[in-house]
This record gives sequence, structure tokens and C-alpha cells, in this order.
Amino acid sequence: MKTENEKIDLYSSLQSNISESFDKKKITTAVLLCIGAVGLVLCGAFCLAKGAMLQNILFVLCSFMIIIAGYYVMNSRIKVLASTGSHLIERAVFFELNDAERMKKVLDEGGTLGDLNLSLQSNGKFRLDYLCSEDGQLCAVQIMEFVPYYYQPFTAVYHLREDQKKRIEELLKK
Repeated sequence: MKTENEKIDLYSSLQSNISESFDKKKITTAVLLCIGAVGLVLCGAFCLAKGAMLQNILFVLCSFMIIIAGYYVMNSRIKVLASTGSHLIERAVFFELNDAERMKKVLDEGGTLGDLNLSLQSNGKFRLDYLCSEDGQLCAVQIMEFVPYYYQPFTAVYHLREDQKKRIEELLKK
């Protein structure tokens, strides 16, 4: 149980609004790959009289197609906003302490992060978690701080307005 002084992370605060669904494109691709693999098996069975080499090649191709189909099925879960069914976009950017303090100040004042000249890194002590639905119904950010072995909340969860959302998306594209 969280005490008053402990901050809740972005995903815990939005847990009731987020559900998981299957990505229909990936499932369709997996089904088509399996149908192709079955076709190769049947083709290999009919080509049995022509030689074992062709049959072996077809069975190897079939195996690869089934493995790829399994990969698509295993990675077909996506997060969606429960109320609208809109796909959620998740991103994270890293930076250092001086940028984290400036970002916290701007977010507390209701400003936009796009106005800051931030030096984004591939890894760092601080991380900005960004979660937004494709339809724009939900857009939230939170700054996380790395303590040994995991990231913990540095700020509360901020829900962004439309203008703030556009500016932060520009920042994330850099």
C-alpha cells in the first residue's frame, strides 16, 4: 500500500483505464503465414516422387514460416484505452538532473516542455515516460529517477492539454 509521501507511477495511476487487446494486423499475418506453411507441406507431399531434396527445402521453409507466425502471435498484444479502444503510444526519453528539475518546474506551472532546450540521451539517471492514446483522449507524462536497479517516480503524473501534447510530441521526435 502506498503512503501519502510515496508517488504512484504512471502505469499504476492509469491501470483502470488501460486494457490489452490483440493487434488484428499481426494475427492476420500469422494466420496467412500458417496457411502458407500448410501449403508448403502439401506441396512437399505431392513432390515426394521428384526427390527428397525439394521436399527437405519445403519443410525447412515451412518450419521458418511457422516460427515467424508464432512470433507474431506472441507479440500481438497491444495496450488500448478501455473507454474508447484507441491504441496507446508509449515512449521514454532519458536526460540528466538539471533537465529534470527544469522539466518539473515547467510541468508544475502548466507550461509546455517543447519550449525547453533539452539534451536528450540514449540512457540517463532520469527518464520521461509518455503515454498517449491515438485519439487524444488521454495524454500523460511522468518523470522517473533511477535508483539502483529500478526507476522510481520523481514527479506526480501530469495529464497534458492538447497544446502541451503537440509540443511534447515535437520534443520526442528529435
